[in-house]
Amino acid sequence: MKKLLALILCLAMVAAIFAGCASEPAANGGDQSADGAKKVKVGLICIGDENDQGYTYNFIRGKDAATEALKAKGIEVEWLVKWNIGENDACEDANLELAEAGCPRVS
Repeated sequence: MKKLLALILCLAMVAAIFAGCASEPAANGGDQSADGAKKVKVGLICIGDENDQGYTYNFIRGKDAATEALKAKGIEVEWLVKWNIGENDACEDANLELAEAGCPRVS
């Protein structure tokens, strides 16, 4: 059951990324690279580290799948990942740091 929930969350994350990339013009949601590809900066907050075999592992799999799918559409993704962030005030701080680093808000 936990694996199914993690997979659903990963798919929701990928859908949110696609929705954000599709609706953001290059002037607000990214830059154009020298070869004309759109560049987008995306933040990801993980509750574990990259060696975690639970939720974080599935989030990283979702991140990798989203990167490949967007690359096929000519969109280059720069990921800013925050590791080992608890579900407390540290999560709010991490969100603010990612926003200040230029990750656009996806609504």
